[in-house]
Amino acid sequence: MKKKWKWFWIGLGVGSMLLRWGLGNAPQFVENYFSRGLFLFVRKILDALRFVPIPVVYLLLLLLAYALGKGIYLLFKNNTPLKERLGNALLSLGASIGAIIFFFLFLWGFNYARVPIEQQQGLEVQPLSKEELWTALEEERDCIIKLRAEIGKDSVALLQEQLPDDLEQKVQTNLRRVLKELGYPYRFNPKVQQLRPKGVLLRFQTLGVYFPWTGECNLDAGLHPLEKPHVMAHELAHGYGFGDEGTCNYLAYLACTTSNDPVLQYAGHFEYYSTLAINYRRYDREAYLQQLRALPPAIKADWNDIILTHDLYPDIFPKLRRATYDAYLKVQGIEEGIKNYNRVLMLVEAMKRKTK
Repeated sequence: MKKKWKWFWIGLGVGSMLLRWGLGNAPQFVENYFSRGLFLFVRKILDALRFVPIPVVYLLLLLLAYALGKGIYLLFKNNTPLKERLGNALLSLGASIGAIIFFFLFLWGFNYARVPIEQQQGLEVQPLSKEELWTALEEERDCIIKLRAEIGKDSVALLQEQLPDDLEQKVQTNLRRVLKELGYPYRFNPKVQQLRPKGVLLRFQTLGVYFPWTGECNLDAGLHPLEKPHVMAHELAHGYGFGDEGTCNYLAYLACTTSNDPVLQYAGHFEYYSTLAINYRRYDREAYLQQLRALPPAIKADWNDIILTHDLYPDIFPKLRRATYDAYLKVQGIEEGIKNYNRVLMLVEAMKRKTK
């Protein structure tokens, strides 16, 4: 690549970051002209990649590995002076980073600056008190007990074969319906792929990931069956143009819990119950433990089976991953960082108040 093109990509990367910074103060502009404008065109193009039988991210990683290998080869095999080679290598690296940033933002990343869902839906979000958390926890407990009894197998953890055969289609259909009801664009078809080997994401405390450069929603193939519906819906929500993690959890909750399939309903309510329980534990660990001990055997079997599944893939550098992702979210304008996942609590309870 000629030097002028390298500087061109560096310029695009810097320019797109400056634009992202400026658009952070113009959420309605982003909503109208990117999230409901340019991104819809991008999404249609990305959906065309559904014909590829394997996760496109594999091909992308191979391409990056080839480019890196070629760069290292040229750095050591070129006959030009070392100083010139190092300069070219740094320029190439800057151009690559610039291109990655540019495509990240224009293919999806500007969605972080769109109008928050609570403003568009007229939800009055507020932090939950200890009492409100407990009330919500008891409501969800009663709900999962009822749903788990409908599914059956009272003392055995939920199995893969109990999930619907057309799980992706059902989750997609449910999420599209939710988006349509909320007034968002929904006529798209992001592809869901499972990444292997099992644990490739779980070892980094990650259940799924959306790749803006491929438009695919990826899940770890080692996920417990009960986790799959909610994680799939969460990543699909990213694919439909939502960056905020709490918003994606909220949309996944709605997609699962309003399904006509009891297993999907249970998966959605179980995930929300787990989030409520973990947050309540900070206030009263003993009450948290007492409620868990009082759950029916089937629900305790599900809970323990998920823990055992995750124990198969111990975390690699958990503190580094948490710190890195926390910093990434803050750079995207999400002030609370990784705690943003828990915004689902405020959104769901605000929705319940509005419904009542």
